[in-house]
Amino acid sequence: PPAQSFVGSDEPLSYVVAIQNQEDELVAGTELAVQGTPGLSYQTVDGATCISCPAGSDWLLSVPDIPVGATQVITITAQTDSDLNGINAVTTNVGLVKGITVVDAAKTHLIDVSDPTLTINLPPGNVVNAANPTLAGTAADGNGSGVALVEVQPAGGSWQPASGTQSWSASLPAGSGTLAVDVRVTDHVGNVTTTSTAINYDNTPPTTTLNIPAYVGGSAGISGVATDPAPADAQVKMVAVQLDNATSSWQAATLYAANPDNSRDWVFNNFGSGDGAVRSWRVRVTDYADNVALTGWDTAVVDTIAPQITVNQYLSQVAPGGGVTTLGGTVTDGDNVAAASIVLYPAAGGSTEVNLTVTGDQWSYAPDLALGSYTLFVRALDDAGNEALSSAYALEVVGMADINFAGQIWSGTDMRLTWTDNDPACTYDVYRSTTPYGGYVLIANDLADPPYDDNGVIGDPALNYFYYVAMDCGMGTAVTKEVGEFDFAIEPGD
Repeated sequence: PPAQSFVGSDEPLSYVVAIQNQEDELVAGTELAVQGTPGLSYQTVDGATCISCPAGSDWLLSVPDIPVGATQVITITAQTDSDLNGINAVTTNVGLVKGITVVDAAKTHLIDVSDPTLTINLPPGNVVNAANPTLAGTAADGNGSGVALVEVQPAGGSWQPASGTQSWSASLPAGSGTLAVDVRVTDHVGNVTTTSTAINYDNTPPTTTLNIPAYVGGSAGISGVATDPAPADAQVKMVAVQLDNATSSWQAATLYAANPDNSRDWVFNNFGSGDGAVRSWRVRVTDYADNVALTGWDTAVVDTIAPQITVNQYLSQVAPGGGVTTLGGTVTDGDNVAAASIVLYPAAGGSTEVNLTVTGDQWSYAPDLALGSYTLFVRALDDAGNEALSSAYALEVVGMADINFAGQIWSGTDMRLTWTDNDPACTYDVYRSTTPYGGYVLIANDLADPPYDDNGVIGDPALNYFYYVAMDCGMGTAVTKEVGEFDFAIEPGD
């Protein structure tokens, strides 16, 4: 074999040595030394005679006289040992040792005494299609000589070559029930591995249940449980959905890992966008033996538009005890609002979700919370699972300031706000709104003491004002109750 090729145990080898006389006279009396490494034994020689040819791999040969320009061909046969474990290669070295300038040559062959490996790729239940059964797998030989051949033998049949080596496949006879099959792999030096399996013919189509929600889109989609009824342990390989008509392409559904009973859950929610659009669909289920089942056509109402949240009432500071609306507004959807809630994040960490009651499209939130700082979000879901989340609203729950806060008309169009200054260390901030319980803005801050005059606000019946005071005495903030001014226009009768 060529140098560096693989050889196995008990394998015959043949070495051909060509000696050419390039001198201008007859070459006579030449000797050829032939030496082999462990694992190699020389057997015969042709074209030379033995001077010393003991059993093994250390020979000395006498080369016949070689005329000018002639070539003497010597053939030496050898065989590898039966036990080559621990030997990675065998090498033959040859050299002319008398009569002309010494010339050496060497040939090395790698050893492969390891059996190749074989894998049969079988799906759950070891199923194959009953009409067109195929067996497939992989084969490898590690660092050895390489895979030369894979063969398959069905029970009662003969060995047949498979198609391919490292990746292979073979057709089997059509049938029913169970069939035993042997598979063997041979490497290039004749090492062989054989394995057996049993395949189950499958001509039973799979089935699926269907769960159809009122709307699809958002987090909602059609779903089901797909099953391959027979043989035992068989499973569904793929679920796909076709939209609109029979010429549309099939789209793969999400198929989850098998349940303990080998059924598989699936879901599909790629119906496109819309709010109320109706689309037709059907489902195709394929098992591992490529048996196929189709459902009938059905329809789904598509909703991918999230609800709309508005906040038109907001109070950033409240006292403990509840009863005061902190947030209020509306929530609407093109189809139906399934749920609305407040998601509450205390500054200390964690979160709480409080369900809201929606009346018509109106909602409100009047919390009873401990003192502290909070961040609030309004969350809404529709029937299709589309989610809307409002922007963040900051809320401070502060102590109630009992400082006799009051308001009075002052100088005709001015509003005077008064309170009791119990502590010269306290400062006061005044907030004003045009609606009660929300929409307040700061109009005066860090006042040392009362009163505070809000000028020019009295006299318009269409515009009323509401006030509260926040007090800070170095131990946190407290707020007063609200006071308001109301203007009335009296029109004389006839």
